Amino acid sequence: MTSVQSSVENAFARLVESAVNIIPRVLAALLVLLLFWGLATGVRVLMKKIVRRLANDLTVENLVRQVSYYAVWVLGIIVAASAFGLEPSTLATGLGLTSLALGFALKDILSNFVSGLLILTLRPFQLGDQIIIGETEGSVERIELRATQIRTYDGRRVLVPNAETFTSRVTNNTAAPVRRGKVVCKLYYGIDIEAISAVMRDA
Repeated sequence: MTSVQSSVENAFARLVESAVNIIPRVLAALLVLLLFWGLATGVRVLMKKIVRRLANDLTVENLVRQVSYYAVWVLGIIVAASAFGLEPSTLATGLGLTSLALGFALKDILSNFVSGLLILTLRPFQLGDQIIIGETEGSVERIELRATQIRTYDGRRVLVPNAETFTSRVTNNTAAPVRRGKVVCKLYYGIDIEAISAVMRDA
């Protein structure tokens, strides 16, 4: 009975010691993440104002805002990991050991992310353009790093993954200021073609 009580007391003492050591690290890591969240938000707002003054291009503004926001977040995660007690070299080694598994697990996410960067950089279309991707047709509202947001003509919002957008055939209806439209009119036999042509030209 004495040995059992001693084992329980030792286990409880180790638990308390571990909690005393871990809780400050957790609080420090959460504080770092909170600070970097505020910093990332501030950087995104600052980049928005700077790009609007220099370039006045919504697509470039979107690219700079998102890249700067996530770059600050990555830096914050690394600093938070260091505050938690993980050495950068140990973290890099762990990421190297698990990179293959993460690559397979996050293949679609990384593909959408890279495709989003390429779309924002190459700019096959811009915000406000009317495009057709597969069976989706509408106006481009947002170009995120994960998906492109399209507002269809009947008011629905469609999110198309960037990997699909980048590898699919995209028709940009508003890329050229002037384009030819085709209207099919069915006429009965015996109709005066000249008179109909005049009416259509007037219309």
